[in-house]
Amino acid sequence: MIELLIRPFFYLKIKHQFKAKADFALPAMLTLLTLCAIYGAGRGGAISVWSSGGLAERILSFVQGLPGFYIAALAAIATFNKLDIDKKMPAPAPKIQIQVRGVDQYIELTRRRFLCLMFAFLTAESILLVIISIFGTTMHSSVAAIVPPGAVLYLHVVSAALFFFLFWQMVVITLWGLYYLGDRLHQVDV
Repeated sequence: MIELLIRPFFYLKIKHQFKAKADFALPAMLTLLTLCAIYGAGRGGAISVWSSGGLAERILSFVQGLPGFYIAALAAIATFNKLDIDKKMPAPAPKIQIQVRGVDQYIELTRRRFLCLMFAFLTAESILLVIISIFGTTMHSSVAAIVPPGAVLYLHVVSAALFFFLFWQMVVITLWGLYYLGDRLHQVDV
């Protein structure tokens, strides 16, 4: 049962020379810039993240429609009728570790499998962001009331950092997926 919940996140297990930059480094930099903008927002204090009308609520209005689009993209990729999409990706091809008859081994990914893993991950991450947004905006005042006063800012920063990291990760990987679907998929292998 647990495997069903973590399977969509297997995209993160893909090994490739540029993938860690797209999955972690760039979203981390964008998160840091976002946090600097939020908490260094001048003399008027920090920009609201979790309160009513705050950034999380505004991002929720954008993100809540994305799971349906990601599922549609996943269905289109899974059923796309083009033979090239089932060839292994050009070297250095991304690899993922799978079990074959109980033995772990790395396989090179085809375009279809890579894109299916990517859009399954994006679907799961967007659903997770919607859930975090709903809980964060609904419960922030109650949590602030029971947490010691000195820990409120710390909890706010940590929760905002997690939220924005997931958001920026989703945005960066979506843009990478759009580049791949819109351009790279149709280029000749080199």
